[in-house]
Amino acid sequence: MTLTKAGGDDRGTDPRLVKLQDALGDTAGVNVVSPPQINATGNAATFTAIAATAPADPATADLVARVRDRVVPKATAGTDMTVSVGGSTAANVDLAAEISSRLPLVILVVLGLSVIVLILAFRSLLVPLQAAVVNLICVGSAFGVITAAFQWGWGINLFAIDTPSSTVPIASFVPLMMFAGLFGLSMDYQVFLLSQIAQSREKSDGERAAIADGITHSAPVITAAALIMIGVFGSFVLNGDPTVKQFGVGLSVALVLAGISVLALVPALLSLLGGAGWYLPAFLQRALPDMDIEGASISERAAHATHEATTRAAADDGREPADPGDDPEPSVPAPVRARPAENAPRPVGDPAPAPSADGGAPSAHRPSPPEKPSPGTPRPPEGGMNGGRPPSAPPPGDGGESSPAPADRRADSAPPSH
Repeated sequence: MTLTKAGGDDRGTDPRLVKLQDALGDTAGVNVVSPPQINATGNAATFTAIAATAPADPATADLVARVRDRVVPKATAGTDMTVSVGGSTAANVDLAAEISSRLPLVILVVLGLSVIVLILAFRSLLVPLQAAVVNLICVGSAFGVITAAFQWGWGINLFAIDTPSSTVPIASFVPLMMFAGLFGLSMDYQVFLLSQIAQSREKSDGERAAIADGITHSAPVITAAALIMIGVFGSFVLNGDPTVKQFGVGLSVALVLAGISVLALVPALLSLLGGAGWYLPAFLQRALPDMDIEGASISERAAHATHEATTRAAADDGREPADPGDDPEPSVPAPVRARPAENAPRPVGDPAPAPSADGGAPSAHRPSPPEKPSPGTPRPPEGGMNGGRPPSAPPPGDGGESSPAPADRRADSAPPSH
């Protein structure tokens, strides 16, 4: 039996299959077409067409589109066959075309939402716009690097890519995933710097001083964060999968560019813009809500409440009730007064100082005369609990001194003789 284009299967000699096979083989850019593979029931067959160009070559994508749009419709005209072009190469072309058509919309939505959030956060128009533009430049530069390294083949040997071809196709989902991750990380660095500058503007005298202060406080954080993520993504290059290498190269390069731009380009742009960079039109000031992202108002309210509580407590401690007839004297805090020892002896006839109204140290001025008890009120023993004796004096009758006169007659009595 002679092997023909039908592959030895008589069913492959169907004129419809032969016409389609010949049409595919005669197409420019097709290297070879395999014999048809027919299923058991004989109602489906597959051909394998191998392109003369690499899968990542744009000519291969053009070949897929030409076969679908011209070759197949012409070869199947007037028949009841339904032909579809598939396979890994065609699937990658279709996925890339679908993602490419949606990528501009994704970029616009992400940029728009980022600008809106930054306008609400920093109450400015130009500051959010420059952040979006700078981040977009960093992402676009990273796309250019992976295109040159993989699709153009400049980094095949540098990144140790094991491939028989001189180029490696870029996976269709890599640009979309890279944009989402890179834009988020680079925007974080922008927020770190801009928030510090915004806080410094409230305390500094000029724009340049605020920018310098903001860089001083945020540069260590941004540098450390960027170096950590560059090391993490750079390790992806050690993986043997070309797609993983693409992620590693693209993300690492983009983070290097983002860190440099945030610490060098953004401060320069803000210095050139000056105060105009933080301008927000009056109608937007009224229309936009005042968002306190960092919680400054909460801290201010807490500090104000603490200050009021401290003021009330200090006012309560500073009020001392004054006795009628007392000479006004400046109040002295109780801990500063020297309290005499409780059992220290006093000279005979020296009246015991009266305690102050707040329970603190005895008052230094002359005590007021004691009030006379109302009729019917039991009179306490004269001289208090010790009978008028000093704490260290012996009781009467024990050979000691005579007791001093009661407190209410002390002023008219002479001191006892020794």
